[in-house]
Amino acid sequence: MEFIKKNALIVGLIVVVVLGIGGFFVWNQFQSQTLTPKGEEQQNVKQMSPEDIGLELTLRSDGKAVIVKATKVEGIKSFEYELTYDAQVTEDGESATVPRGAVGELTIRGGIAQAEVDLGTCSANVCKYDKVVSDVKVVIKVNFENGEIGAVEDTILLEEE
Repeated sequence: MEFIKKNALIVGLIVVVVLGIGGFFVWNQFQSQTLTPKGEEQQNVKQMSPEDIGLELTLRSDGKAVIVKATKVEGIKSFEYELTYDAQVTEDGESATVPRGAVGELTIRGGIAQAEVDLGTCSANVCKYDKVVSDVKVVIKVNFENGEIGAVEDTILLEEE
């Protein structure tokens, strides 16, 4: 009788452990399904050329900012941009190349969307400009009024010093 009680206890412990592990996996599966919002299906992004939105990238006359301008704005709700480049940074006598960038929106006024993006950081009207050592890449997300999304990429080539 003692032998059966010992085996029943071992079998009972094994059953509890198996149920615990199984419950853990079921709970994890349930959590992973509920964490993905139901209304967020992945949307197709239409690849566009710079000409499709009349994109113009120009370097400001002092070379410290890029002017991003789109002239074909009909049917477009908004534009979002991401601008990236490499900058030379010197600290404690050592130089390094670091990635830099900026994000924002183009302001649409009078049939033109535009933004002037500083190549550096500004705070309280004081700017510290980067020494840009690469071309500047601009990626624009185009949000159409009908809900479609487009993407445009372009690069402004900087002259070698």
